[in-house]
This record gives sequence, structure tokens and C-alpha cells, in this order.
Amino acid sequence: MSDPRCPACGVRLGEWCPHSCTACVGVGFGLGSPVPFSPETSMGWCGRCYGTQLEPYYSDRERSIYLGDCRTILPLIQAKVDLVLTDPPYEAEAHTLQRRVKRGGGIMAIEQLPFDPIDDATRRDVARLSAEKTRTWVLTFCQVEAAPKWREAWEAAGLRYMRTCIWVKPDGMPQYSGDRPGMGYETVLAMHQPGRSEWNGGGRHGVFIVNKNHGGRASLHPTEKPEALIRELTELFSNPGDLILDPFLGSGTTLRAAKDLGRRGLGIELEEKYCKIAAERLAQAVLPLAPRPAPTGQEKLPEGAA
Repeated sequence: MSDPRCPACGVRLGEWCPHSCTACVGVGFGLGSPVPFSPETSMGWCGRCYGTQLEPYYSDRERSIYLGDCRTILPLIQAKVDLVLTDPPYEAEAHTLQRRVKRGGGIMAIEQLPFDPIDDATRRDVARLSAEKTRTWVLTFCQVEAAPKWREAWEAAGLRYMRTCIWVKPDGMPQYSGDRPGMGYETVLAMHQPGRSEWNGGGRHGVFIVNKNHGGRASLHPTEKPEALIRELTELFSNPGDLILDPFLGSGTTLRAAKDLGRRGLGIELEEKYCKIAAERLAQAVLPLAPRPAPTGQEKLPEGAA
């Protein structure tokens, strides 16, 4: 190789690993020390990436969960997927001590999100790495203020903007200050690879009216999305047997919907406690779902439709 690099993160031969990670195999640096990438001592991987080669946290052959940073794991995934459906961390504005949420039993609480907000560098990296994997659609949950940022990142990665969809929350929190309208919705940005697009919704609107609550049970993740909403998006933007990717898996709702609807799935989650919850959800048997009426007007979107 004229310019040998770690295939996962791009560290050059002889450079210090930027992750401050565990030592490469056979080198003997201490935990947390910077590590030089060396194919001879780490089998072609820098210290951190050597430790994140694709060993799933959970797998049932058709759906797999990987524990780690999606920016490290995505380059190791060889498969092409048919849909990316994901809910990344929110913007910094949402990470506030005054974030009011309603938990089980209708109890209101003020909670700070227990994970870091998204930043522009991470957004660009995730868009680039995910766009390389998908054949067709990418659906990204985001605040309405962040929709232009995500559109820019996905377009820079080569995808085409299709629509900004809306999830309306009838049971969303009111604006308790009373000095402005409450925020009763979120956006779902729909992007697509260049070329002809198809979905299973015909000419219906991209507006989804679904309650936030989870049937009376406690939330499994601070920003968990309703199963009914994720199932509906999965049905509309994929087909049975398709492969779905969620690089921010959380408590596993995307893969649970994939299992219930006969799709395959790959999920990546940074925190082990949520990998464990997702694995437990996937291990449960598929329950028969009431048949949904077939959508009408199965016309395909014309080339370049907006």
C-alpha cells in the first residue's frame, strides 16, 4: 500500500490514533494512551477500530445489533441497505434543564437529555457513511430548525431531497408559559438516492398523526418514538425482505418494527444499556398484527418530483 490507513477511521501508518483508545495488539501502550496505527501490530486496524470489528451484540440471523459508535462501525458494514430510518441526537437547543416530558401514569417531569447533542461534524460524517450504504430512501427524525442542516449534509453526501414530512403529536406537551404556541410536532426528512423513487403510499400526504405515549408503559429511552409511527414508516418506505439500517438504534424500535413486518435489520447503538433493551425486545416473538388497509393510488413518483 502506498498510503496505508486504518480502513475504519482513516488513521495513517505511524500516526497517533485520535481516539485515545486501548493499545493495539502486541504494542503494550496503557489503557487510554494514544496509539500509533500499525498493520504489523494491529492486523490493519488502529487500536479503537481493532476492538470494533463486526461482532454483533445480538443477532437472530435476520436482524443484528452492534454496540459502538456508528462512525466506526458503518465503514465495516459491507451490505447495501434498502432504507435508513433513524432518530439521531437532537440539537443543542433541546438539551436543556427545562425540558418537560410526560412519563408513565401521566406524571410530568423536567429532564435533561442524558446524551450529547449532535454537532455539525458528526452530522456530516453520519450522512456520508450512511449514504454510502443505502440504495434508496433515508428518513431522519429531527427538529424543524435542524431540517435544513440535515438536508445540506445528506445532499453533500449525494442524496436527493424529496420531502420534509411531519409527525403530529396529539398528546404532545402544551406550552406551559402560555406566551407562545406549543411545539406539537417533529419533522422527518425524506431523502433518496439519485434516480427514480418509489414508495407504498401513492399520493398520500407526508403527515403522520400518532400519539407519543407507549400504551401506558414507561418509555424505554428518553427520545423513544412510538412503535405505531415507526411501523407505518417502515411499511410505506420498504417492502418485506428489505434490509433496514438504524445507526442510532436507541431502545430498538426500528428493528422491532422490522421484525414484526418481515424486514431484515441492522442497528448500531453507543450505549450498552440500550443494546440490552433492544436485544430483549427483538428476542420476543412476533405477535399477529391487525391487517392494515392497503394504501390507494400506488402511482410512482415521477423523476425529479419534489
